[in-house]
Amino acid sequence: MSQHLPLDELSTVIARIQGLLLTEEKVTTAVRLLAQAAKESVPGTIGAGVSLLDPRGRRTSSGYTDGIVEQADAAQYEHGEGPCLTAWAAEKPVLIDDLLVDGRWPAWRHAVRQLPIRSVVSAPLLASKEAIGALKLYAAAPTPTTRPA
Repeated sequence: MSQHLPLDELSTVIARIQGLLLTEEKVTTAVRLLAQAAKESVPGTIGAGVSLLDPRGRRTSSGYTDGIVEQADAAQYEHGEGPCLTAWAAEKPVLIDDLLVDGRWPAWRHAVRQLPIRSVVSAPLLASKEAIGALKLYAAAPTPTTRPA
């Protein structure tokens, strides 16, 4: 993604658009703008999106910027595992530095092996201290293993 810690950049993106989410009339538009702002703010991102519950209570991708996000998310929902679902459930950010060496979520990793995804960062979206979804960014390159202190 970049030489900086992706989670720090993600926090900056969320802070930049916080006012937008509170004033936007349509949630779908706000979510789309959130995903686009995240993609544009983090160098190397090939797709961003948000996972939320639909009116029937099913997890769904919303406001994704690219088809890659839709495909990777669909695999998470189908297999019931993946970085976005983990961030959402644990209410903690999840970082995959290199999908080829990360051993978590084997069914999801197998399902997305043909997609150009090598690193992922996903953060829960919290409302009143409860996770209501997750924001995720996908990159085609692994995250550098050396990070600034």
